Amino acid sequence: MTATGAASRTGKTISLVKHASPNGHLQQLLGKIIGYLAILDSVLAVILIIAAVIRGENLIALLPFLAMLFIATIPIAMPSSFAVANAVEAKVLSQHHVLVSDLTGIQEAANLNLLLVDKTGTITANKPSVVAFQNTSTLTDDEVLALAVGATDERHPSVVDTAIQNAAAKTASPASQVTKYVPFTPGLGYSQATVTVDGQAPKTVRLGAYRVLSAQAENTPIISREILSRGRSVAVLADNQLLGVYILQDQPRSTSRQAIADLQQRGIQVIMLTGDHQPTAATIAGEVGLSGQVLSFSDITDTTDIGQLAGIADVVPENKLAITKQLQSAGYIVGMTGDGVNDAPALKQADVGIAVENAVDLAKQSAGWC
Repeated sequence: MTATGAASRTGKTISLVKHASPNGHLQQLLGKIIGYLAILDSVLAVILIIAAVIRGENLIALLPFLAMLFIATIPIAMPSSFAVANAVEAKVLSQHHVLVSDLTGIQEAANLNLLLVDKTGTITANKPSVVAFQNTSTLTDDEVLALAVGATDERHPSVVDTAIQNAAAKTASPASQVTKYVPFTPGLGYSQATVTVDGQAPKTVRLGAYRVLSAQAENTPIISREILSRGRSVAVLADNQLLGVYILQDQPRSTSRQAIADLQQRGIQVIMLTGDHQPTAATIAGEVGLSGQVLSFSDITDTTDIGQLAGIADVVPENKLAITKQLQSAGYIVGMTGDGVNDAPALKQADVGIAVENAVDLAKQSAGWC
C-alpha cells in the first residue's frame, strides 16, 4: 500500500508543524502584569466610588475619571518597547551570522537551560561510511555487496546509499542488473529491488534497517553486539534470507565537542536526539562529551527524568515533539537544534528553535533562529 499527501510519512511530519507552537514566556509575563494592574485598577475604582458615596458626590461625574484610570494604567507601550529592544538585539546577532525571525525568541534564549540537539547533520557531518560488515550467508562478501548496491538509489542516493556505493567502488564486486526498484520510505524501513548478479537467478533484495529486516528474515543468524554497537546497522535481505549487516559510522563534526562543552559551562543541559539504536547513540554521546544515560525512547517511563539524560535513541518526529512538550511542562526553557524535515515539529514547538546552516527549507521556516 502506498500513502500520499498528508497520509505519507513526510506529510504527517509537516502536519505536526501546524499544531506545534510554544507559549512565549514574555507574553505570559506581560499577561500577568496586565492582570495585576487590572486588579489594582478595580480596587482603586471601588475605593473612589465608596469615597464618592460617603461624600455625597455625583457618581456620573466620576465616570470619566474612572475611565481615564483604567486607560492610563494599561501598559500599551510595553509590548512595543520589548519589540524595539528585540529588534536591536537581532541586528547585533546578525553581525555574528545569526538570523532571527522570531524576536520573542531572543528573550527566551536569555533564560535557556536545556538544549535538544539532533545527532545526524548537527552533531555529526551526515557523511557515514562502511566501517564493518558481518556476512551471515554462504555468498562471498563481494557478492553480498553487489546485491546491496542493486537495492540502492543511483539517481537520488541517500547517505546510506552513498556509503554502500562508495564501499563497492573500493572492491572488485561483480556487476548487477536491477529491475522493479522500490525506493526507501520511513514507513517501510527499507528499499527493494529485483537484482541479478553475474547471470545467476534474480533475487528480491531489501536494504534497510537491521531491526526491520531481521524480523522479516526466515533465518536467525547471531549478529555480534560489539558489531552493532559500532554504528548504524544496515541489513541486506535476499529472498527472505538475511545475508549480512553493514555498519555505517558517521563522524562527529570537529567543532561539536567544544561547542557542547561551552554550552555546559553556561549551565545549559544538552540532550542528544537520534533515530539510531541505543548502542550507537551512546557511542556518539561519549565521543562528544555528553555524560549520563542514553536511553531508547521506548524505555522511557513516567518516572524517567528526561532532563538528566545525555541522549535519547530510536526517536521519530512525533517523539521529538513529545519530548519537547514534556520538558516544557517540567519547567525547562527548551531549545532545539536540527537540520531535517523530521526536526521541524520540535523546532516549531521549542522555546528557541535553531536551524543549522545546512538545514532544509522546512526546518528553517519552522525555527526562529538560523
